Amino acid sequence: MTSVTDDVALTMDDMPLGEDGLIDFRALAVGLIETVVNHAMELEADELLGEGNRRNGYRERRLRTVIGEIVLRVPKLREDTYFPERVMRPYSRVDRAMVGVVSRAYVNGMSTRRIEKVAGELEFGRLSPSTVSRMLSSLDGEVDALRQAEFDMPVPYLWLDATYVKCRDDDS
Repeated sequence: MTSVTDDVALTMDDMPLGEDGLIDFRALAVGLIETVVNHAMELEADELLGEGNRRNGYRERRLRTVIGEIVLRVPKLREDTYFPERVMRPYSRVDRAMVGVVSRAYVNGMSTRRIEKVAGELEFGRLSPSTVSRMLSSLDGEVDALRQAEFDMPVPYLWLDATYVKCRDDDS
């Protein structure tokens, strides 16, 4: 088997270019990450091969990350199962960093529809409002814990309340 460095040896002519003719670092990073992670999964699957067990091709999984969509080639085994638990969670299509970005945007007041639009602008791929809601469900436990938390000491806070009433003068 070749080493991972053999797989990622690039010349300047091999680098992906953007529309402006400059190196597209996002595409380069995605390609390098795909190569390294796929190679690591192959090595890990090879360790699981025992007496009589053989490789049985690959299944393709797509993982959305903050740098773009990564195509993972997960090795299949005839006699056993292999899942890259250190790479992704079962049934997950989004990495933890992306969940963190979406969570932070939501906590800062951004709506799920606005997050969908911003994700498209940042080239995260398409995130529907329902996908965003599923990603945010991980916050539910933290919110419940905060609601039920007991504080041993007084916690000062400032409460502001206001009512905005539209009013017309005779001059306008």
